[in-house]
Amino acid sequence: MKRGLLTLIFLSIIGFSFFPEDIPPVSERTVPPPPVVSALSARLEQNRVILSWSPAPGVTGTNTIIRSDTPVTAFSILQAEVRGSVSTDETTFTDTIESGEAWYYAILTTSSDGQRYTFFLPSSNALIEPVRSPGKETEAPPVEFVSFNTLARDDSVIITWTARHTDSGLLLYRSTVPFTSLASLTRAIPVSGFSGSRSPFIDYPLPGIPYYYALIDEQSIQSGSLRFIPGQNTSIMPVEASGGLMAFRRNNGPVSRPFPLPALNPVGRIQKNPVYFSEDTERLIRALVREAQVPDKSRRGFYADQLPVIGPRYLKQDMQDGLTGEQASLKNLIDRYFLPGDWNTCVAEVDRFLSIRRSADTVARSRFYRAQALFFMGKPREALYDFLLVWDHYPLDATEWISRSLDELLL
Repeated sequence: MKRGLLTLIFLSIIGFSFFPEDIPPVSERTVPPPPVVSALSARLEQNRVILSWSPAPGVTGTNTIIRSDTPVTAFSILQAEVRGSVSTDETTFTDTIESGEAWYYAILTTSSDGQRYTFFLPSSNALIEPVRSPGKETEAPPVEFVSFNTLARDDSVIITWTARHTDSGLLLYRSTVPFTSLASLTRAIPVSGFSGSRSPFIDYPLPGIPYYYALIDEQSIQSGSLRFIPGQNTSIMPVEASGGLMAFRRNNGPVSRPFPLPALNPVGRIQKNPVYFSEDTERLIRALVREAQVPDKSRRGFYADQLPVIGPRYLKQDMQDGLTGEQASLKNLIDRYFLPGDWNTCVAEVDRFLSIRRSADTVARSRFYRAQALFFMGKPREALYDFLLVWDHYPLDATEWISRSLDELLL
């Protein structure tokens, strides 16, 4: 009984010693404000940045204004730039900023006794968004062509040029006629595209044909300022490669032919194979072949491997449904003009279609249909050029068409 009474007295003494009556309850306690400025804001007037803030309570000394191209923190303060200092009594500061710049601002407070408070509170003494000064958007300078030269060597043509400001894309074209205006591109063949200057470039055109070359920048096409200046971005004189059909045999492909092919002589002297029959027999054979090759224009698209007699060929890639982009545009062109046998309109529409830069596969398919239309128009020589150009893509079909075109030239 005495021990319990002594314990109660001891606890009462401890309670009065450690919990004095002058300590307020938790709900009434307050946290002292941080010794830094608060409510930092900025507004931009032309090229002037006007900062304003609320002073740090109970702190006397100086406020240092700093800025950085990244948010200011205790870790990045060493990379910040000091823009000025004011006393803690002042609450504004004006800074200058150049057009197109963006800066994060912060206020660093130092007390009168030299105590520096190097911590930053977002939206209190440090901005969370940079102050941006709008600048004029400068367009890339146009490409300035200085010189343009072509040199034939064996079965290739070496194109060299000098140009300034080649940041935009460059396009190299080849044509059998000089480049004089934007309409010249409708008859030209896109050879290659570049990003920046890649001079020199080696091309392997069809041997024995004089070609003109032109180099243009995509920006001039978009802005409508395209110009062709001989010696600067287009060739002055045509250039002709020699060397036979070496360029067309670079890739491995079938070399057998369903019909004998006379030797191709680009110079113009066509050499016939040895004659094993009499002239009358040969004339009869040519007449029979020509009669069998007359196309049936009433027949619409069909596969080349399903037709024993030559006629308009419709590639399997264009028989698919759900085509999009340039493939859908090409299919629509074929359905409207090629299949009904409107050959003149088909050639004109394909030229217009290829006046815009297309993928290599789309260009090959377009020229395959264009060549067929020329053949049925009675222009086997022009058709032969296009068939030779697509030989790498469609060797089996193109080989037979090349043979038929040459046969027409011999008749």
